[in-house]
Amino acid sequence: MNWSAGPESPVLAYREVHVWRVSLDQGLERVKELKTTLAQEELDRAARYKFDHHRSHFIVARGSLRTILGRYVRTHPSDIKFSYSSHGKPRILPANVNETPSFNLSHSGGIALIALTLCDDIGVDVEYSKRSVRDRKIAERFFSNGEAKALEDVSCDLKKEAFFNCWTRKEAYIKAIGGGLSCPLDQFEVSLTPGDPAALLSVKGEPGASSRWWMVALRPAADYVAAVVVKGKYYNLVCWDLGQ
Repeated sequence: MNWSAGPESPVLAYREVHVWRVSLDQGLERVKELKTTLAQEELDRAARYKFDHHRSHFIVARGSLRTILGRYVRTHPSDIKFSYSSHGKPRILPANVNETPSFNLSHSGGIALIALTLCDDIGVDVEYSKRSVRDRKIAERFFSNGEAKALEDVSCDLKKEAFFNCWTRKEAYIKAIGGGLSCPLDQFEVSLTPGDPAALLSVKGEPGASSRWWMVALRPAADYVAAVVVKGKYYNLVCWDLGQ
């Protein structure tokens, strides 16, 4: 997977998904620069972080989101305004169905991913796979029976990768449908076995749901696992890197 330097004036075509990779570990001057693009609500959220590096990562993620969106809609980052769904999913205001991209942001460790498409329903999730997690307990509580069984069947050396495959794909799907916590994680099933294609396998009470969603696994850097989910089929994936 090639993460090329992103263009200054990107064009998002029909049936394309663009994913931008952002390094959250930036110097003080860059953090200050990005901070000037944030709205007051975002500054208030940043101020609530207890630790400086968490605050800086939030500022870089949100400022980079504004920078990238500004390139698509040809607007200064600080002039972009958002509306939010009842579950907190943001959209650009004003929204033009044919021109304004839908987007989703995720960050973990030192990386953020920003995914964009002209389709309304998109979700992305990235996780740093070296962090300590109680994968068996989480699987028992949140995974479907089929996913928990598949995780048990994976060899020990691949189990952590399989766990994060499952977790990122489930999170990306939840974010794509915009359901927040209203959609129980054990009510749908995704693939997780390393080497198998990323896929939504089934959704309880929704026959044929798996054929209505496109899912792809990403490896944005060593020790990071990610997934993108978009409603529809047969998208062309383009990966960009924002750089400094």
